[in-house]
Amino acid sequence: VALGTTGLAYSRNHLAARYEGVPLKQGAQILNAKALVTPTNTKSGTQTSTVTFEDVDNSGEFTTNRYGISVRKDTANPASCGFGTSDGGWVSDQPVTCDADNLRAGLQSVISRSGWKPGNALSMFVNQSGDSDLTIASYESNPSTSMRLRLKIKSGGVDATSGNNVKNHLISLVNNMSASSGTPIVP
Repeated sequence: VALGTTGLAYSRNHLAARYEGVPLKQGAQILNAKALVTPTNTKSGTQTSTVTFEDVDNSGEFTTNRYGISVRKDTANPASCGFGTSDGGWVSDQPVTCDADNLRAGLQSVISRSGWKPGNALSMFVNQSGDSDLTIASYESNPSTSMRLRLKIKSGGVDATSGNNVKNHLISLVNNMSASSGTPIVP
């Protein structure tokens, strides 16, 4: 398992993203879920993958142990996703989306576990179906283009006391920016 790299090789690899401090209440109703990845290279056509979640109450940290991700228990019924853009495939710096219904269902099964509570960690796994020399942006290279999960939650399903909110998220994104010209960045 490679940790802290700037580009994630995506040829028959298990890729994962771990989201800490997820503010969802146990049993919160997930209305919609989308997984987004941002390619760092270009390849024509649609790349088929499966997306699952770790089937545990609170996902553990990733380690550099060999098979550290692939041995974790996935949710049943993986979402089959054709990652591609409507205008011609896998294009560098153009986010691609998976919004298969099984994605929502897999996530719902984790959030509905009796041991789930707001603030727990959640891991999402993306597995490539073939050997394709693809790479995607990592969190270390650019947090705003790394593997993302967008959720629409039924009203009342988010724990407002968990400390996660839009303001704190935006502040963390600004704090992680790097200046590349002479323009100052002010939070």
